[in-house]
Amino acid sequence: MTDARLSLTNRLGWLDIGQEMLSEAEDLAAFAAEVKADGFQEMVLLGMGGSSLAPEVYMTTFGADKGLPLTVLDSTNPGQVLAVRQKLADAAKTLFL
Repeated sequence: MTDARLSLTNRLGWLDIGQEMLSEAEDLAAFAAEVKADGFQEMVLLGMGGSSLAPEVYMTTFGADKGLPLTVLDSTNPGQVLAVRQKLADAAKTLFL
């Protein structure tokens, strides 16, 4: 395989992640139930770029009927960090990922 083709193949390795994650569904559901049982009431995702864009789109599209409300913090700007902190009902009951 040429270097260029290998590079392209490596970049597209995520295309079957949906199928791969099906085997993790039970563990993820158990984790979600445990988080709720532990009293967490909301979640803040700390990420930048693509790592935070998809979860934000999913939350906007599907809501949090079965999960925790999600806030995405995709900045290190002190003003934005403070704004997220002030928005939280209770930081001790917030799951930070």
